[in-house]
Amino acid sequence: MGNPRADTSPALPTSPASRQRFSIVPASGWTTFAHFSSTKRETPLAREAWRIEWREAAGELGARLYELELAAARRRASEDLCSWQLVRHGDGDFRPALVFARDVDFARAEDLYGLYRGPREAVSALRKLAQAYRLCHHFTGLADGRAGEACIAHGQGSCRGACVGREAISLHSARLMTALAKHRVRPWPYPGPIALVERDEFGMREDAHIIDAWGYLGTAGDEVTLGALFASAADRQDSGRSRFDADVYRIVGKCLREGRLRVIAAPR
Repeated sequence: MGNPRADTSPALPTSPASRQRFSIVPASGWTTFAHFSSTKRETPLAREAWRIEWREAAGELGARLYELELAAARRRASEDLCSWQLVRHGDGDFRPALVFARDVDFARAEDLYGLYRGPREAVSALRKLAQAYRLCHHFTGLADGRAGEACIAHGQGSCRGACVGREAISLHSARLMTALAKHRVRPWPYPGPIALVERDEFGMREDAHIIDAWGYLGTAGDEVTLGALFASAADRQDSGRSRFDADVYRIVGKCLREGRLRVIAAPR
């Protein structure tokens, strides 16, 4: 990846406290320049800018991944990252259990549904699904109750009665699976790290973005750097360190579904 470049204006803000650092990370440099065109010189962004740094990227994926690097200090740590996992309690009886990325390898685990920044967000999402699909609060873990006792949702007419025996548990489990299906977290589909090769629209630049277990390891612009990044990925695998990143999962997952970039598997 190219080195950052800078253009420094001689007229800097007199007070260091008045200087603020911000980032614009588009796929095209021309988009960046548009923010500082003659028609926009009076905008707060143009008035307060005193130094511009940029890093070249072959395309949108590289720009997005670099944006994640820039925001690394501000992004919330993954300690509270959680997901719902279907757990079998008996024949045809499946219920969601909240699991955390600090305890479970989200890149390899099966039957994970949804990615949430914390338990409150996860419970809120499950409650909305229960309302939409008329799921039992007892069998989804949203409320405790004794066997045969009606849940709150049943009293409100939004539960089909699994809690009081009016609906078979297997049918409730099937509806629960249907409700969760579109939120399924896709396990990492490769045996190891890969490089996603991205070229610019002029064919002048080619970047290889190294991804492993839904984690971003870096970008290579030459074979030597590519080999070094693949080697570091192997070291991380040996150490068992978690690499899952929810933002990388969303960005790279979309890219893989679209199938526009060439994929290179790491040498075995």
